[in-house]
Amino acid sequence: MKRVISVLHLRDIEEAARQLEEIDGLVVSQDYYDPLLDPVERSENLELVAYAEDMALAMEALTLLRDQGHQAELEELPDVDWVSETQAGLPPVQAGPWRLHGSHDQALAGRRHWHLRIDANTAFGTGHHETTRGCLLAMERLRRKRPLGHVLDVGTGTGVLALAAARAGATSVLASDIDPEACRRAKLNAAQNGLRTRTIAANSRAGRSGGELRLVTAAGARVPALASAAPYDLIFANILAGPLVALASDLAGLMRPGGQIILAGLIQPQRQSVEARYRAQGLRLEARIELGDWPTLIFVKP
Repeated sequence: MKRVISVLHLRDIEEAARQLEEIDGLVVSQDYYDPLLDPVERSENLELVAYAEDMALAMEALTLLRDQGHQAELEELPDVDWVSETQAGLPPVQAGPWRLHGSHDQALAGRRHWHLRIDANTAFGTGHHETTRGCLLAMERLRRKRPLGHVLDVGTGTGVLALAAARAGATSVLASDIDPEACRRAKLNAAQNGLRTRTIAANSRAGRSGGELRLVTAAGARVPALASAAPYDLIFANILAGPLVALASDLAGLMRPGGQIILAGLIQPQRQSVEARYRAQGLRLEARIELGDWPTLIFVKP
């Protein structure tokens, strides 16, 4: 495996990444710039990486970047199964009674916890990040008070939170993500955890359906599949601060009176602005879980 690395200014990275993605056989990965994070990161220089199986492809990527005036380097990576290596390096995650583990830790699964098997793969979310742990702890806090009811997971990633809600007895669970690869991975994760799934179209009227996890590829929260199944007793939104702010009105509108929403994906400097936006929708902050620099917020709709 060959790797071509370039550090570009944010004004150049999107165009360079687009051109690299037009080369068949390349796998392109790039850093993303979030202006809400800029006061913390204080950097507009982002890394762009292209992975290639053979030298000809790698040289094509290297030449493209250098012809545009960008500095770029070529590296030879060891011939290993990187997915397996990543999985082996991820220890089980404990979040209250929840235990998330990869297939390599299957032997460690016992009966004293709620278990989910989540392997590292091509979509975001193995459960190791503080945001996922915070959401699981928040859900457990709510579950002890009342049944979870009708659940929506916006930005589901690999489906960890949706799967956990289904396993914990939610009446029905609908999960959405803007990335079709995330929904595909969530479906596979559900299968390996013994949960049934159904994929629905964004423009369909989903309604409510118990006994299976429904998955939809959709941007935002206004699509018919999500709106037709409202109101929700519980909503997860573990995304980023920017989308959380932008979606506040739509998400609040999908909640039933007395329903709750769990927000994550923000960092401490962004907390007050996110909280203010959701308070402006008439929601009340019920609790806050702090794991390092990553707060998880629980709001209730009066």
